[in-house]
Amino acid sequence: MKLQPFISIALICVTASAGDKKISDGPGIPAKSHRDWSEVKKLLARAAKAEPDYSPGKEVFLVSRVIGGQDGLQFVWWKNRRRILVLYHPLNADDEDLLALKSKYCVNLDTGVVPTDDDINGSTYLVSQAWVDDRLQECKTHGVLHVQ
Repeated sequence: MKLQPFISIALICVTASAGDKKISDGPGIPAKSHRDWSEVKKLLARAAKAEPDYSPGKEVFLVSRVIGGQDGLQFVWWKNRRRILVLYHPLNADDEDLLALKSKYCVNLDTGVVPTDDDINGSTYLVSQAWVDDRLQECKTHGVLHVQ
């Protein structure tokens, strides 16, 4: 499966943070009810095991609902690694998806967050604090805990 280009994240950041509507207030398909749940778990397992200091049972994920229908997107708060992963459906836990997840579709909460949308300034890897807060709220409110 070919993933969408990374610029999609920047566009999502801008549109989702505009106005008062938050993704956590809208509809979504519960993570475990989505057809790709088994693929999500496989991909998270592969991502966790690829970490140099991986320790079984220590990788903690909160997996959001799928936003935008069966072929929508999903957010994963990788709590102990301080990252937000963006998953595009349909998903296939293959090498290409894993590589993209580790590079293009990962927001590092320590280095990839700026205070406002204006501070993004055209970047394709920065997101605003409001974007992060909204995704974390979605994961906390509607997410499923998954420990790897």
